[in-house]
Amino acid sequence: MRLSFLINIYFFIGLVMLPVTIYSYFAEGSLFYYLVILEMVFLIPGFLYSTTNLYKKLKKFFYRFINKGIELEKELKKTPDVLLGDVLVVFAFVWLISGILFALPFYFYGIPLVDALFEAFSGITTTGFSVIGPLNQYPSDLLFYRSFLNWLGGLGITGFALTALKGLTGKGFAKVYGVPEDAHIFKYLFVVYLVLTFLGWLLLIGVGLDWFDALNMVFSAISNGGFSHRDDLDLTQAQRIAMGIIMFIGSISMLIYINLLKGKLQLGESFYFYIMVVIALIVMLRYFGGIDWIESMLYVFATITCGGYGYVDYHLNDTATFFLILAMLMGGMLVSTAGGIKAGRILVMLKFVKEQVAKYFRQYSAMSKVRLNNQPLDSHSLNNIISFVFLFVLSYFGLATLLMEYGYGMKDSLFVAASTISNVGASTIDMTYMPDFLKLIIMAFMYIGRIEILPVIALFGKLYLSIKT
Repeated sequence: MRLSFLINIYFFIGLVMLPVTIYSYFAEGSLFYYLVILEMVFLIPGFLYSTTNLYKKLKKFFYRFINKGIELEKELKKTPDVLLGDVLVVFAFVWLISGILFALPFYFYGIPLVDALFEAFSGITTTGFSVIGPLNQYPSDLLFYRSFLNWLGGLGITGFALTALKGLTGKGFAKVYGVPEDAHIFKYLFVVYLVLTFLGWLLLIGVGLDWFDALNMVFSAISNGGFSHRDDLDLTQAQRIAMGIIMFIGSISMLIYINLLKGKLQLGESFYFYIMVVIALIVMLRYFGGIDWIESMLYVFATITCGGYGYVDYHLNDTATFFLILAMLMGGMLVSTAGGIKAGRILVMLKFVKEQVAKYFRQYSAMSKVRLNNQPLDSHSLNNIISFVFLFVLSYFGLATLLMEYGYGMKDSLFVAASTISNVGASTIDMTYMPDFLKLIIMAFMYIGRIEILPVIALFGKLYLSIKT
């Protein structure tokens, strides 16, 4: 993978971060100089690269200007083919290095190194765990920076950056995200994300929050990140419901919103399955958890969307806790800001099991394929889903076992492990006083859960082969 791809990615991230840097300057300014340095790290390589390729860019611009409506087929054909493995490596590498870089402002402000890394990775992975506090002792620009990291990670760091990439590389990344191989798909995703954020911000202002509280909270809610920016914020029932609605909106596939922008309503089987599971969980919590309908809805919205926003108390009975663990592990829909296994994959796995059972009651030649939205899934896609679910569940139980080894109870360990690997951020354990080693382990699993395991295997496999040879 060429260095120019990484330069483009970080240049775009630097551009997106400019509003945070500007806010820091006009607010307390406690992070301003650190953010300027970070911006320079992101922007200068891209600026130098763009300058050295100015002639090429101008030539391309005039070519497109003169030949309006003509696809650059010859140019795309010259683009070197990129293996999916290489794309996975870049995908994992960008998230890893970004987490380290985003930790620097926290560290230079005075937060211990491990805690700074934890906050940064919790932010960009949209997990929402926090080991710093009380929050009211920190300046507003630092807290705004935390909330922004949630928002930046919501659609995916590389998702933002890919609005700047074109050609076969963009198509390779589309496979990682599970979206159509459309040259403009990431631009559509970016626009939809901006629109949903703005509408969510207006909704929170409409239920009585001031513009700054509303902006911080919508950053955490639409991204399903869960970071809180204040300890003393007492939400009304209407504000809590509004937050739940925003988190739920973020957990719906962005492809549905893109189709709506194009004037088409295409929901699909995954959407209906997801809605059915949400309703079923609300009913289960109402009758087995012994809580009212509104609270049941908020519990489900805070867990299945992987938002985890801290306006609910997770001290429930064992049955209700078990249902919330299932909600966290499943997560929202594919191509959404939610984490977890995702509803679409769960639906495919159920169809696969049904198909395996059904084949014993018919001849082998008559065996049909697993279908989703009336389209048969090829064996490659099915194998990828099965492999991912297996590795996800294995990682979950591995982390839960590790937490139990550190002395935490089974119920807490299973809950926090699900919250970590699904990037939920709800916790029944105070992580502030965890040993640094365990914080690093939690951080690693947040990272693994967000980029969905396979890119991590590709990255470290590539590093191993590089060292071996």
